[in-house]
Amino acid sequence: MRKVTLQKVEWVIPILQMIDRLEEKLVEEKIITPFQLEMAKASSEQIKEIIKNLGTETLADDGLEKVIQGVTSIEEVLRVTAV
Repeated sequence: MRKVTLQKVEWVIPILQMIDRLEEKLVEEKIITPFQLEMAKASSEQIKEIIKNLGTETLADDGLEKVIQGVTSIEEVLRVTAV
């Protein structure tokens, strides 16, 4: 296991501060919205949770509903959604 020393990580703080300032400036200048900023930081699981909370169906959910309705096959849904 590598030994982590203060000298090895002290450069991280200025970089994190710079990133924070850059994010603030992007929002301030309306280059991105606060929502876009949060989405960019979110993991794919967090994004799926946000979509679910918004009441939006995923492509797979919609496809399964169409399978139940007899509009398409489960094979087609699996092919398109790569589930």
